[in-house]
Amino acid sequence: MDVCEGCGFDFDAVERSLLEGRSQAAVAAIGELLQTASDRQIERRPSPHRWSALEYAFHVRDVLLTLRERMVTGLIEDNPGFPSMHREERLERDLYRLDTASDIAAELAACRNMLFRLFAAIDDEQANRIVQYGSPNPTPRSIGWMARQAVHESEHHLADMHENLVLLAN
Repeated sequence: MDVCEGCGFDFDAVERSLLEGRSQAAVAAIGELLQTASDRQIERRPSPHRWSALEYAFHVRDVLLTLRERMVTGLIEDNPGFPSMHREERLERDLYRLDTASDIAAELAACRNMLFRLFAAIDDEQANRIVQYGSPNPTPRSIGWMARQAVHESEHHLADMHENLVLLAN
């Protein structure tokens, strides 16, 4: 995926120097939405085919955690592959039932900070190390691509959350 069909995020167009700031802005906006929208707005799914805003936030938090650990593995192992993060199964098994909007807002910021501190600590050669990313059909990607994926997931799902608010208002 070089350009996301859903949101237009262009992985090749985002320079390394812009990643941290874009991620910080998206995560802060998700946190603010979680704190300012009503429980009804963030907990309801606008349709059976969409997650709730809170579920999107859970997912972004888990993606940031997963990507950070995958980066570490990619820095240590040559050309590693990764198992699925089981995004749907996490929801189906109600693994988030004890998480609150306040918890998620704080954890999102912490996870984002951890991921981008790690990414800031590596040089361009390390950022170009290759991993096998994606399930069930792994594709060669760089660690730098994974940092871009963190930004993409945050921005893309922030847009999903805003779209949910519009859908629920109608």
